[in-house]
Amino acid sequence: QEVAPFVADLTTALRPSVREAAATGLAECRWSSRSEVKAALATAAMTDPSPAVQAHCVRLLTALGYSRPDYLDFLRAAGYSGAPEVKAAALAALGRYA
Repeated sequence: QEVAPFVADLTTALRPSVREAAATGLAECRWSSRSEVKAALATAAMTDPSPAVQAHCVRLLTALGYSRPDYLDFLRAAGYSGAPEVKAAALAALGRYA
């Protein structure tokens, strides 16, 4: 129940700034270590229409140490062909995981 408003905003809010705030709320809440929370952030990192939100989620997931194989595949791909801010965040994340 605590994370539901954040997940709702992350997935449905129209403004990217609201989605970024929701992502931050998820990453900083007491449930941030739960796989469901990290999965919501990873989904946003891989699918959000805003490169700024994607990059923000990548940075948050890096801080949380998220490293599922499908997410790492996304980072590798984004590091070569993503939007500039996503590319930078993905390459920084890959550097930390190496």
